[in-house]
Amino acid sequence: MIARFLSTAVLAASVLLTGCLKPGAEAEKKQAEVKGQVFVVQRNGQTVKLGGVDVHYISREVVEAKCRQIGERIPRLLEVAEYQDNLKYVDVKIEAAYREKPSAGVRAFLSSAKDLQSDAWKRFREPQTLADDLALLAFVEENRDSFEDAGFGRNETDRCALASLITLVKDENVITTQTDADGNYSLSVPAPADGYVFAESSRQLGKDDTEIYYWIQPLTVSLTGPLHLSSPNRFNVHMLDEMIRPVPREKKESGALAIEEEYKLRNPYWFAAAENLLKRIKSNESEVKELRDSVYDVEAAIERAKYEEVGDEAGEDE
Repeated sequence: MIARFLSTAVLAASVLLTGCLKPGAEAEKKQAEVKGQVFVVQRNGQTVKLGGVDVHYISREVVEAKCRQIGERIPRLLEVAEYQDNLKYVDVKIEAAYREKPSAGVRAFLSSAKDLQSDAWKRFREPQTLADDLALLAFVEENRDSFEDAGFGRNETDRCALASLITLVKDENVITTQTDADGNYSLSVPAPADGYVFAESSRQLGKDDTEIYYWIQPLTVSLTGPLHLSSPNRFNVHMLDEMIRPVPREKKESGALAIEEEYKLRNPYWFAAAENLLKRIKSNESEVKELRDSVYDVEAAIERAKYEEVGDEAGEDE
């Protein structure tokens, strides 16, 4: 499961870069010490120090490479999300048609449609690349409320980009520490400390009111003072747009999604034609019923007429 960045807090950090070369060590063995503190500043100005908060350092090279990969991946993720929504729509329509208690002929048709739909889902879930995309989309959905609380509810692109960045903590080059009881932390990172400090926190304000915070702040060798992570510089959609630049995918003239051709997926719009056929079947069944009712009415009228004629003849005989 994707690890979350932090515990519950607003994080503020000061960074002290004190690279030093140990005797006999080579230049690449230099270490820089990154120090800081995690605390919450309440509305009344009171500061609350928070312990047990995870703080991460990731090199600039890793982050920038990951951002390029995310930029290339985002458009496909959106296609995968759209395709999945289309399949879910077909599922709903098929189930709705079943609930209408259709005739035997329509039930047979729906059974075939369900088999076709099962095959569409199977093809969609088999490729490993798409499975990874679906896992990330599931993570996005799971954290939708948190992302929106943190200001990333504008669109699916933002949520997918943020979720992709959060997975950086899985990288083997990530250096992580945890704050002590007073909210202090210390990270020993390779010098020069050219990278990013990642953090996430939340604060419960009331029974149903939670504030979520994300920080992705650059840490450079030119920084001589503290790097505070607080409300004014928390990560936002504008920073996200600067880091992630989605690379558009080529549009298909057929209107089909590129992933359908790439992974030989079944186009879910086949059910649109099926719906029209269902409507025609229902319409024909309705017309047949009306014809049958008309026949019954005519037969009843004939019977009534016979009795009326018999009654008239009996009256004449008297």
